[in-house]
Amino acid sequence: VSRETKTGGVPGGVSTALAMGVPNVPIIVWRCVEEVERRGLDIIGLYRLCGSATKKRILREAFERNARSVNLSPDNVPDINVITGVLKDYLRELPEPLFTKCLYQMMVDALAVCLPDDPQGNAKLMFSILDCLPKVNRCTLIYLLDHLAMVVSQCNKMSPASLAVCFGPVLMLHSEETGPSLDFQQPIAVLKYLLEIWPVKSVFWKNLKKGYNNTQ
Repeated sequence: VSRETKTGGVPGGVSTALAMGVPNVPIIVWRCVEEVERRGLDIIGLYRLCGSATKKRILREAFERNARSVNLSPDNVPDINVITGVLKDYLRELPEPLFTKCLYQMMVDALAVCLPDDPQGNAKLMFSILDCLPKVNRCTLIYLLDHLAMVVSQCNKMSPASLAVCFGPVLMLHSEETGPSLDFQQPIAVLKYLLEIWPVKSVFWKNLKKGYNNTQ
């Protein structure tokens, strides 16, 4: 059963099996992030390793059967790298990257014209571009950036640059894109900049949750 068939899809390809109280974030993303934050933030080199391929396959199949009931406890999945690997694989294999192609290029262009003496203006420009993403993409991306900013804040030797190498291409390039012209440095540079200016548990996410809860 494909991920889109099991969970339902939206234009842009991000599935919408949502967790309770977490607006527009796929449940597999929410479950993996919550477990990493529960017991993995102090792991040296978090997200650099991907865990056993066999154990990742078993966990992916469990998510496809019923994402809400997957047992991610240390007893069932002792290696946190299996969970981080499944999360990265999910994001990598989306039909379209979380950053849509058009918005990704806008981010690249904006980064190229950032002014060294206007950090607030630069950040405002980048955030305004993020706000143009489709709703589910935007909410999921903000949720992930909050998580990655939290990872950076811990003692695990994962800097914005390190996490950008792990996640930049995953979030911005299509998994089927190949060839010598493919530039991995651009998505890495964009994500590194975003993580450097991103506060832990951003105001953006708090406002999204507040607006969501007010509609319930």
